[in-house]
Amino acid sequence: MELSPDRTTLVRRGELPALLKNGKFEVTLRRAPEAAPLRCFALRLDGGRSEELPLVREKDGTTLKIDTSALLEYTPFFELTTQP
Repeated sequence: MELSPDRTTLVRRGELPALLKNGKFEVTLRRAPEAAPLRCFALRLDGGRSEELPLVREKDGTTLKIDTSALLEYTPFFELTTQP
């Protein structure tokens, strides 16, 4: 993929296959104790939900730990929601 010098326009799409690298990361969202519980889903490339990921709710926030090599399907996309 190639972008314009100001990084606002896609100049060249790149070539297939796309390269996705695995990684591990942890995200903590600071939230009020009375905030609605969150749910997290890994998303397929078509936007559909692949699997629900565990979240740890603590008194001052919610933590999500992801190891992308352990997911059912490779994806760079995740959904956080308060909906059931």
